Amino acid sequence: MFASNPSVSALEHPVYDIWVKGVSGTKVEGDLPQTEALDEETSEKIDDLIDQLMTPDASDMSGALETEIPNDGDAIEDEKAYGVTSIEALISKEPGSLLSHGHAQGTIDIELKNLEEKINTLNVSPEELTILHDLFDKMKTSPIGLKLIQHRGLNAHMTQYTVWYDQLIKPTRHYPDGTPLTDFDQYFYEKMPIAKATQERGRIFKNLLPKVIPQNSTVASCPCGLMDDLLRLDQRAFSQVEFVGIDLDQSALNQAKENAEKLITLTPYRFEQKDAWALNSPERFDILTSNGLNIYVPEEEKVQKLYESFYESLKSGGILIISALTPPPALDPHCEWDFTKIDPEALLTQKRILNDILGIKWLNFRRSDVTVSQLKTAGFKTVEIYWDNAKMFPTFLCQK
Repeated sequence: MFASNPSVSALEHPVYDIWVKGVSGTKVEGDLPQTEALDEETSEKIDDLIDQLMTPDASDMSGALETEIPNDGDAIEDEKAYGVTSIEALISKEPGSLLSHGHAQGTIDIELKNLEEKINTLNVSPEELTILHDLFDKMKTSPIGLKLIQHRGLNAHMTQYTVWYDQLIKPTRHYPDGTPLTDFDQYFYEKMPIAKATQERGRIFKNLLPKVIPQNSTVASCPCGLMDDLLRLDQRAFSQVEFVGIDLDQSALNQAKENAEKLITLTPYRFEQKDAWALNSPERFDILTSNGLNIYVPEEEKVQKLYESFYESLKSGGILIISALTPPPALDPHCEWDFTKIDPEALLTQKRILNDILGIKWLNFRRSDVTVSQLKTAGFKTVEIYWDNAKMFPTFLCQK
């Protein structure tokens, strides 16, 4: 969940029942971490839920992520030259609009009406229809619910609120602008697997970066979103380090600059509007972070070229820290998820919100061994995996 500014996010991501065209990579037997054995009752319950959650409808995927998006003013200078359109434009409802821009109030009102009608056309039981309408009513009075309706994913600020929920929102039960937290918001941040995986991913990045950033170095985030992955580090240790935020979306860069000024950043920083596939910065960075971008790209060749672009921009011995989503059981019989760490009811609620109500369908899953293979093919000599608890959203530390 997570666009040209997913410094998220996943939510930035594990939306587990959003169907993709396939899982890429060679099937490897017996090389993956094993999850703990489940008792028979729990196993049967999960099987029943998976039957509900993971029934793909191939017709829904026709044309997904295949539409060319017109340029959006200054935000996209020349998409043909870049080779890709803005990731945010790819997943937004209106051609040429970016995820971070959202919609005008009138458009949101129309969207609410359209979603209400969509829910009524679903082929579900009367009991299930009542549950969906109740969830939708709660979303309409919830800050995060309305943002999900508006953006169909997480923009930069939504990612920030998710990753930093415990510090920014939970203590006061209010958002930074004073808006009160609703029960739906609290459930989203504290229970939904997609949010929990995103929060864990953020903590993993936060723990790894201080250990690998050398003095007198240049550290980049691409796409940077609000660049919280760098700006919220303890900067007293990085006075001789330069932070570089790179994003194709100019609005994301503007928001990142505002974020840096608000945080009174001590570390020197700069922002550059560039495409991740065309960084044109050979051996420039000591450290590069990237989160969420790969889940918007279905083509393996493009993902490979993305990793090659990152590799070329790093100095010898440089480090890339990146994350990726692993596929659900319906897409991989050797699913890596640890169901002992997943709340099955929360997973079902997530499915209802993101799939049944919102109809989000832009995630691309890859097994951890596939991602490792792609990174090593790009040239990285070592790749270490740091798992979140549920093994849905692993982080990869790669050295050139």
